[in-house]
Amino acid sequence: LLVTDDDGNMTATSTTLYFETSPPVTAFTLSPSEPDGNNGWYVSNVVVEFVAEDETGVNKTFYKIDDGEWREYNGSFSVEEEGKHIIYFYSIDYLKNAEEVKNFSIWIDLTLPYIASNILPPSPTGENGWYVDDVMVKLEAFDNLSGPCCIFYRVNGGEWDTAGKNVTLPFSNEGIFYVEYYAVDFAGNEGMRRNISFKIDKTPPYTVANHYIDNQNLLISFSSMDNLSGVERIEYSVDAFTWKEYESPLLLSREENHTIYFMAYDNASNREEVRILSFKCPVAFFTFSPEAVNEGDAIYFNGACYDSDGFIVNYTWDFGDGNISYGRNVSHTYVCYGVYVVRLTAVDNDGMISSISREICVNAIPEAYFTWMPSQPKTLQIVTFDGNNSSDADGNIVAWKWDWNNDGVVDEVTVTPYATHSWNENGNYTVRLTVVDNRNATKPCVRVVQIENRLPHASFSFTPPVPQPGEIIHFVSNCFDEDGDIVLYNWSFGDGKYSEEANPVHIYGEEGEYFVTLIIEDNDGGRNETSLLLKINAPPIANFTWQPQNPTDLDEITFNASFSHDLDGYIANYTWNFGDGSIAYGEVVQHRYNDDGTYNVTLTVTDNDGATSTITKEIIVTNMPPVA
Repeated sequence: LLVTDDDGNMTATSTTLYFETSPPVTAFTLSPSEPDGNNGWYVSNVVVEFVAEDETGVNKTFYKIDDGEWREYNGSFSVEEEGKHIIYFYSIDYLKNAEEVKNFSIWIDLTLPYIASNILPPSPTGENGWYVDDVMVKLEAFDNLSGPCCIFYRVNGGEWDTAGKNVTLPFSNEGIFYVEYYAVDFAGNEGMRRNISFKIDKTPPYTVANHYIDNQNLLISFSSMDNLSGVERIEYSVDAFTWKEYESPLLLSREENHTIYFMAYDNASNREEVRILSFKCPVAFFTFSPEAVNEGDAIYFNGACYDSDGFIVNYTWDFGDGNISYGRNVSHTYVCYGVYVVRLTAVDNDGMISSISREICVNAIPEAYFTWMPSQPKTLQIVTFDGNNSSDADGNIVAWKWDWNNDGVVDEVTVTPYATHSWNENGNYTVRLTVVDNRNATKPCVRVVQIENRLPHASFSFTPPVPQPGEIIHFVSNCFDEDGDIVLYNWSFGDGKYSEEANPVHIYGEEGEYFVTLIIEDNDGGRNETSLLLKINAPPIANFTWQPQNPTDLDEITFNASFSHDLDGYIANYTWNFGDGSIAYGEVVQHRYNDDGTYNVTLTVTDNDGATSTITKEIIVTNMPPVA
């Protein structure tokens, strides 16, 4: 066909005509080729593409969606509207052969399912967002197209669990819960994950009361625990008075009974049951024995304390003298007399204390002491004992008991501090004085009295009183022992000679002075001695002359003893015996005889030691004839 317009422009076209009676065959493809959801559902847009074939060629392809208008197919198109769709289509060839209408279905569900959640009770039953009762969570899934298939849920990050389109989850346990959930529809659309959280605390807190000792006070502190909502406050009341909120430890007296009420609230408003803490003081009491006490006596104390709500853990004794002791039964000794206040403090297992005090009068022990005179007594000697230095600090001494040999038997009791005693034998004697005061307290004093042996008396004599060399001297012991016997004699004669006889004899060979010593010992070992200076005297030599040598009865005769002498001394006396009854003294004397005759004149000289010597000479006195 050639077409020319009025301007001369020409356009040529040609076509081939076919003649046939078979309609075209149309095929379709989908993208995705298969449903990308579940159960035949697409969960995305579906692209539809038709491909028609015909021997003479396909003129047009028509389609419509559901009950919509027919549309000429001009290329692939996308089905984006959700729902269950039927796609109708056919093709026409150029010979007007029309294909029989065909169809296919497309189910599209692009909308995500959702879940409606409810929590019962709808709002927290406690404080601060906490439930204090059981909680129920209701989940219900919705989907307007493919319909809900199931609900997925999990609690606190645990494993996912599956339920139908609705589920009720009960929560009776305590804790903080985080419930996650989502729904899946039949098309396989997975809904948005949502969550719901809540807290359940049904348990009230638990409070512990602790008590400590702070000197004389009881320090009470509270500590409360709540593992979920936590402790909001602790309240207490002491001895049923006003309730107060606990802020700091309580300081109570340990010596008073107390009842403490306490409880705690948690942040969920759970309140603890009121708890009671009771502190009762023990009852303090004690006895002691003996009741009559002297200083230095052991006193036994018995703590008879008891505790009605526990037991005694400590007994502290203050004896009032600066000493402290511990234990139920103790003993104590007071070293000084006086009145003491004994205080027993009992402590029970809760630290509560109770005290009791009692007075104890401690008697002073008298002090015993004695002296004696003489201070160094001897056997058989009366010894005077004086206990006057004994004393009693808080009274007076009423008796002095004397035990002379410390055998435990009182030999003598005096009401004055004086006593006398003597011993027959020497030695050390233990004397015990026990003094008794007006409260019958006693105190001994023991001293050793040394009774000395009486030494034997040493004395001797000898004869002759003025011995001469070669002369036998008789020594005589005049010794004696008042309290025994002499058992040993030891003589030393001073010339190297000795004797052990009681009454020895001895001869000195030469004149001279000799110390004679006698040592004696008695049966108690007492020794004594005495010494004498013994002089062995050489006798004087007597000699005399006279003038005239031939005297008459008329002559005065001079007698001269100057020729006498003493070798170891001097002549102390000259004694003359003239033989006619006349005596004269002196170294030179005169004498006249009345008658003639022969006379024996004797001169006796005595030296300064008493030794004598005598010489006699004959003298002839002649008669003087008368003168006519």
